[in-house]
Amino acid sequence: NPAFFSIIHILRNLNCLRSSRLKIKNLLRDVFASNTKLVTLNLSHNAVVEISPDILYPLENLESLDVSFNKISTLAESVLEALFNKTFFRNVHLHGNPFDCSSCQIAPIFHFANETHFVDGNDSSHECLQCEMPIEWKGRCIISLQENQITCQNIIFDRQYLEYTSQVGLMVAISIIVLIVTIILVIIVIYRRHIAHYYTHEEEQRAWKGIYENPALVPSGGVHYGEPTFISTGDKVDENIEDIRTP
Repeated sequence: NPAFFSIIHILRNLNCLRSSRLKIKNLLRDVFASNTKLVTLNLSHNAVVEISPDILYPLENLESLDVSFNKISTLAESVLEALFNKTFFRNVHLHGNPFDCSSCQIAPIFHFANETHFVDGNDSSHECLQCEMPIEWKGRCIISLQENQITCQNIIFDRQYLEYTSQVGLMVAISIIVLIVTIILVIIVIYRRHIAHYYTHEEEQRAWKGIYENPALVPSGGVHYGEPTFISTGDKVDENIEDIRTP
Protein backbone atom coordinates (compact mmCIF):
# COMPACT_ATOMS: atom_id res chain seq x y z
CA ASN A 1 0.00 0.00 0.00
CA PRO A 2 2.70 2.62 0.79
CA ALA A 3 4.28 2.07 -2.63
CA PHE A 4 0.88 2.37 -4.30
CA PHE A 5 0.08 5.65 -2.52
CA SER A 6 3.49 7.13 -3.32
CA ILE A 7 2.91 6.46 -7.04
CA ILE A 8 -0.56 8.02 -6.95
CA HIS A 9 0.82 11.29 -5.58
CA ILE A 10 3.00 11.97 -8.61
CA LEU A 11 0.29 11.22 -11.21
CA ARG A 12 -1.17 14.73 -11.22
CA ASN A 13 -2.87 14.41 -14.63
CA LEU A 14 -4.56 11.11 -13.87
CA ASN A 15 -8.14 10.91 -15.17
CA CYS A 16 -9.09 7.32 -14.43
CA LEU A 17 -7.83 5.07 -11.64
CA ARG A 18 -8.80 1.40 -11.31
CA SER A 19 -7.33 -0.12 -8.18
CA SER A 20 -9.42 -3.25 -7.61
CA ARG A 21 -8.26 -6.32 -5.70
CA LEU A 22 -5.14 -4.72 -4.22
CA LYS A 23 -6.08 -5.59 -0.62
CA ILE A 24 -6.26 -1.90 0.29
CA LYS A 25 -7.44 -1.50 3.88
CA ASN A 26 -6.84 2.13 4.82
CA LEU A 27 -7.04 5.24 2.70
CA LEU A 28 -4.89 8.16 3.85
CA ARG A 29 -6.80 11.43 4.09
CA ASP A 30 -4.51 13.13 1.57
CA VAL A 31 -4.05 10.16 -0.74
CA PHE A 32 -5.71 11.98 -3.68
CA ALA A 33 -4.66 15.52 -2.79
CA SER A 34 -2.67 15.85 -6.04
CA ASN A 35 -5.20 14.14 -8.31
CA THR A 36 -7.64 16.98 -8.85
CA LYS A 37 -8.28 15.90 -12.48
CA LEU A 38 -9.48 12.44 -11.51
CA VAL A 39 -12.84 11.62 -13.12
CA THR A 40 -13.30 7.90 -12.43
CA LEU A 41 -12.15 6.15 -9.26
CA ASN A 42 -12.55 2.40 -8.81
CA LEU A 43 -11.54 0.91 -5.46
CA SER A 44 -13.84 -2.10 -5.57
CA HIS A 45 -13.02 -5.55 -4.17
CA ASN A 46 -10.63 -4.34 -1.49
CA ALA A 47 -10.84 -4.27 2.31
CA VAL A 48 -11.60 -0.58 2.87
CA VAL A 49 -13.48 -0.08 6.14
CA GLU A 50 -13.96 3.67 6.21
CA ILE A 51 -14.06 6.60 3.78
CA SER A 52 -13.25 10.08 5.01
CA PRO A 53 -14.73 13.19 3.35
CA ASP A 54 -11.18 14.60 3.26
CA ILE A 55 -10.37 12.01 0.59
CA LEU A 56 -13.12 13.34 -1.67
CA TYR A 57 -12.71 17.12 -1.26
CA PRO A 58 -9.73 17.49 -3.69
CA LEU A 59 -11.52 15.47 -6.40
CA GLU A 60 -13.38 18.39 -7.95
CA ASN A 61 -13.97 16.67 -11.30
CA LEU A 62 -15.03 13.28 -9.96
CA GLU A 63 -17.94 11.72 -11.86
CA SER A 64 -17.94 8.10 -10.73
CA LEU A 65 -16.87 6.34 -7.52
CA ASP A 66 -16.85 2.56 -7.10
CA VAL A 67 -16.22 1.23 -3.60
CA SER A 68 -18.36 -1.89 -3.97
CA PHE A 69 -17.37 -5.14 -2.27
CA ASN A 70 -15.32 -3.63 0.52
CA LYS A 71 -15.92 -3.79 4.28
CA ILE A 72 -17.80 -0.52 4.72
CA SER A 73 -20.55 -0.85 7.34
CA THR A 74 -21.62 2.79 7.34
CA LEU A 75 -20.97 6.12 5.64
CA ALA A 76 -20.91 9.45 7.45
CA GLU A 77 -23.35 12.11 6.28
CA SER A 78 -20.38 14.38 5.49
CA VAL A 79 -19.15 11.82 2.93
CA LEU A 80 -22.54 11.73 1.21
CA GLU A 81 -22.67 15.54 1.20
CA ALA A 82 -19.20 15.69 -0.37
CA LEU A 83 -20.45 13.46 -3.21
CA PHE A 84 -23.74 15.33 -3.56
CA ASN A 85 -21.95 18.67 -3.97
CA LYS A 86 -19.70 17.49 -6.80
CA THR A 87 -20.55 19.44 -9.94
CA PHE A 88 -20.12 16.57 -12.38
CA PHE A 89 -20.85 13.61 -10.12
CA ARG A 90 -23.08 10.91 -11.66
CA ASN A 91 -22.97 7.70 -9.61
CA VAL A 92 -21.50 5.82 -6.65
CA HIS A 93 -21.33 2.02 -6.40
CA LEU A 94 -21.74 0.83 -2.83
CA HIS A 95 -23.26 -2.63 -3.17
CA GLY A 96 -21.51 -5.65 -1.70
CA ASN A 97 -20.63 -3.87 1.55
CA PRO A 98 -21.78 -5.25 4.94
CA PHE A 99 -24.01 -2.35 6.05
CA ASP A 100 -25.09 -2.29 9.67
CA CYS A 101 -28.76 -1.31 9.54
CA SER A 102 -29.08 -1.39 13.34
CA SER A 103 -26.74 1.59 13.61
CA CYS A 104 -27.86 5.18 13.85
CA GLN A 105 -25.59 5.97 10.92
CA ILE A 106 -27.71 4.01 8.44
CA ALA A 107 -30.25 6.87 8.25
CA PRO A 108 -28.14 9.12 5.95
CA ILE A 109 -27.53 6.20 3.57
CA PHE A 110 -31.24 5.35 3.58
CA HIS A 111 -32.23 8.91 2.63
CA PHE A 112 -29.36 9.30 0.16
CA ALA A 113 -30.35 6.11 -1.67
CA ASN A 114 -34.04 7.03 -1.76
CA GLU A 115 -33.77 10.74 -2.56
CA THR A 116 -30.96 10.85 -5.12
CA HIS A 117 -30.20 9.07 -8.39
CA PHE A 118 -26.51 8.57 -7.57
CA VAL A 119 -26.71 5.21 -5.80
CA ASP A 120 -26.78 2.05 -7.85
CA GLY A 121 -29.43 -0.59 -7.26
CA ASN A 122 -32.22 1.78 -6.30
CA ASP A 123 -34.63 -0.94 -7.40
CA SER A 124 -34.75 -4.30 -5.65
CA SER A 125 -32.02 -5.79 -7.81
CA HIS A 126 -29.05 -7.83 -6.64
CA GLU A 127 -26.99 -4.62 -6.70
CA CYS A 128 -29.09 -2.86 -4.08
CA LEU A 129 -27.44 -1.89 -0.80
CA GLN A 130 -28.10 -4.75 1.61
CA CYS A 131 -28.15 -5.00 5.37
CA GLU A 132 -25.67 -7.31 7.05
CA MET A 133 -26.88 -6.53 10.55
CA PRO A 134 -29.10 -7.11 12.45
CA ILE A 135 -29.30 -10.76 11.59
CA GLU A 136 -33.07 -10.68 10.98
CA TRP A 137 -32.52 -8.09 8.23
CA LYS A 138 -29.53 -9.79 6.60
CA GLY A 139 -29.83 -9.56 2.81
CA ARG A 140 -32.61 -6.97 2.95
CA CYS A 141 -32.30 -3.92 0.67
CA ILE A 142 -31.81 -0.71 2.64
CA ILE A 143 -34.25 1.18 0.43
CA SER A 144 -36.98 -1.29 1.40
CA LEU A 145 -36.80 -0.25 5.06
CA GLN A 146 -39.59 1.86 6.49
CA GLU A 147 -38.98 5.25 8.07
CA ASN A 148 -40.17 3.98 11.46
CA GLN A 149 -37.68 1.11 11.33
CA ILE A 150 -34.69 3.43 11.38
CA THR A 151 -33.33 3.91 14.90
CA CYS A 152 -32.52 7.63 14.62
CA GLN A 153 -35.51 9.47 13.26
CA ASN A 154 -33.84 12.85 13.84
CA ILE A 155 -31.08 12.17 11.27
CA ILE A 156 -32.28 13.44 7.90
CA PHE A 157 -30.36 13.99 4.71
CA ASP A 158 -31.44 17.61 4.19
CA ARG A 159 -29.30 20.03 2.18
CA GLN A 160 -31.45 23.03 3.13
CA TYR A 161 -30.94 22.33 6.82
CA LEU A 162 -27.18 22.04 6.35
CA GLU A 163 -27.09 25.29 4.38
CA TYR A 164 -29.17 27.01 7.08
CA THR A 165 -26.86 25.88 9.89
CA SER A 166 -23.79 26.99 7.94
CA GLN A 167 -25.34 30.45 7.38
CA VAL A 168 -26.17 30.76 11.09
CA GLY A 169 -22.61 29.82 11.96
CA LEU A 170 -21.28 32.46 9.56
CA MET A 171 -23.53 35.15 11.06
CA VAL A 172 -22.42 34.24 14.59
CA ALA A 173 -18.77 34.40 13.54
CA ILE A 174 -19.25 37.85 11.93
CA SER A 175 -21.05 39.13 15.04
CA ILE A 176 -18.21 37.97 17.27
CA ILE A 177 -15.62 39.68 15.02
CA VAL A 178 -17.60 42.96 15.05
CA LEU A 179 -17.88 42.78 18.85
CA ILE A 180 -14.14 42.20 19.25
CA VAL A 181 -13.28 45.10 16.91
CA THR A 182 -15.65 47.40 18.84
CA ILE A 183 -14.05 46.47 22.16
CA ILE A 184 -10.57 47.10 20.74
CA LEU A 185 -11.59 50.55 19.45
CA VAL A 186 -13.10 51.50 22.83
CA ILE A 187 -9.91 50.43 24.60
CA ILE A 188 -7.79 52.51 22.19
CA VAL A 189 -9.93 55.64 22.75
CA ILE A 190 -9.78 55.25 26.55
CA TYR A 191 -6.03 54.66 26.42
CA ARG A 192 -5.39 57.76 24.29
CA ARG A 193 -7.44 59.95 26.62
CA HIS A 194 -5.56 58.62 29.60
CA ILE A 195 -2.20 59.29 27.93
CA ALA A 196 -3.22 62.87 26.98
CA HIS A 197 -4.32 63.59 30.55
CA TYR A 198 -1.10 62.13 31.92
CA TYR A 199 1.17 64.27 29.72
CA THR A 200 -0.82 67.45 30.43
CA HIS A 201 -0.46 66.88 34.16
CA GLU A 202 3.22 66.04 33.75
CA GLU A 203 3.93 69.32 31.90
CA GLU A 204 2.25 71.33 34.64
CA GLN A 205 4.36 69.66 37.32
CA ARG A 206 7.56 70.21 35.37
CA ALA A 207 6.74 73.93 34.87
CA TRP A 208 6.14 74.56 38.58
CA LYS A 209 9.22 72.56 39.44
CA GLY A 210 11.27 74.92 37.22
CA ILE A 211 10.43 77.89 39.49
CA TYR A 212 11.81 76.23 42.59
CA GLU A 213 14.87 74.73 40.95
CA ASN A 214 15.81 78.01 39.14
CA PRO A 215 15.29 80.98 41.58
CA ALA A 216 17.25 83.26 39.26
CA LEU A 217 14.32 83.15 36.88
CA VAL A 218 11.89 84.66 39.41
CA PRO A 219 12.86 88.39 39.07
CA SER A 220 12.35 88.22 35.35
CA GLY A 221 8.66 88.05 35.97
CA GLY A 222 8.02 84.58 34.59
CA VAL A 223 9.30 81.25 33.60
CA HIS A 224 9.17 79.81 30.13
CA TYR A 225 9.37 76.01 30.19
CA GLY A 226 9.12 74.66 26.71
CA GLU A 227 6.34 75.71 24.38
CA PRO A 228 3.71 76.96 25.00
CA THR A 229 3.84 76.93 28.88
CA PHE A 230 4.32 80.31 30.69
CA ILE A 231 4.08 80.89 34.43
CA SER A 232 3.89 84.35 36.01
CA THR A 233 5.63 84.94 39.35
CA GLY A 234 4.25 86.92 42.24
CA ASP A 235 6.35 90.09 41.83
CA LYS A 236 5.36 90.32 38.18
CA VAL A 237 1.69 90.16 39.11
CA ASP A 238 2.20 93.00 41.68
CA GLU A 239 4.04 95.06 39.08
CA ASN A 240 1.21 94.63 36.60
CA ILE A 241 -1.37 95.69 39.19
CA GLU A 242 0.70 98.80 40.05
CA ASP A 243 0.83 99.74 36.36
CA ILE A 244 -2.91 99.52 36.12
CA ARG A 245 -3.45 101.78 39.18
CA THR A 246 -1.04 104.50 37.93
CA PRO A 247 -2.97 107.06 35.80
